Parts: sequence; C-alpha cells; structure tokens
Amino acid sequence: MNRRTFEKTIAAGFAGLAGTRGRGAGPLPQEPAATFANPKWPEGAYRRVLVDTHVPDWDPRLLGSFDAARYVDTIAKAGFNSVMQYANSHVGLCLWQTKIGQVHAALKGRDFFGEVMQECAKRGLHRVAYYSLVFDIWAFDTHPDWRTLPDNGAEEFFKGRTGTVCPNSPYRNHAAACVHE
Repeated sequence: MNRRTFEKTIAAGFAGLAGTRGRGAGPLPQEPAATFANPKWPEGAYRRVLVDTHVPDWDPRLLGSFDAARYVDTIAKAGFNSVMQYANSHVGLCLWQTKIGQVHAALKGRDFFGEVMQECAKRGLHRVAYYSLVFDIWAFDTHPDWRTLPDNGAEEFFKGRTGTVCPNSPYRNHAAACVHE
C-alpha cells in the first residue's frame, strides 16, 4: 500500500467514527478494508496507534456507551497493526474492574481495557498496555500525603493540568498492586 492509499484509509476510518467528512461533504465512499500481515514485534510493527484516553467520570455519558468492537474495527481498517491502550490515565481512574484502584464510574461493571484487548486479539493486532505512573489525579486528590509539591508552594501546583504523586510514598505499592492485578 502506498502512502496516499494509507492516508485515505486512515481518513476513512476516522470519518467512519463521525459519519461524514465534515462541512456537508457527505459520507466517504466505502473502500475495501486494508489488510496487513501481522509483522514481527516490535521491529516490523510500524503502524502503531495510541488514542489518549484521559477521560474523567464527572459525566456518565463519557465512556458509558463505548463500543470496543467498533473502536478496534476502525483502527484495524485504518491499517494499524499495533494498539497501545490505556489501562488508566493521568485522571487516575482504572479502565478495568479493579479491587484496588478507583474504577471509572461510567463503566458500570464493564472492562473497557479488557474488551479492547480482546477485540485487538480477534483482529491479530499487537497489544501494548499503558499504565500512567506518577501523573495521577485520583491519587493526588485522594491521598494528599502521596503528593509531590513544588518548593514555591502548593498554590503553584494547582495551576497545572494534573497532580503528581511521589513514587517513594505508599503510591508505589498501590501502583504495583494495580499493575499486578
């Protein structure tokens, strides 16, 4: 597949999530799904994707109706052969049914991470888990004694995007237990 065909395939995949090309252009024409042999990992897997999943749970619609099969199908049709998927993100919410960490409220018993991994396996995609360490809003808010704060005061830190926690605090054991689980 040449670069132009690859880019059209990617555009078609993302447009499929939205349904149109935008600006009233109408839906994209359907092209046959790209098929790639599952290359040797890691040196042959050049078509890799990571979709940031820093999704808070203050709105139950966020991840509440997620369709893992459609999500992975779009990625596969776009020609990717490796998926890096968040198990948790900087938000600090677990995207699987954990007994240790805080589960994303919208999952309601579902295993977002596991569903994505299963769908990737069905399509022969390489799977890589992403577990965010140190940048963890849930841990920062829930365990103030785990926080890493700047010398010039906590007020400066709260202007940032995410809380950080110290790996030399009990957070280390918490994170290790979550990853082990």
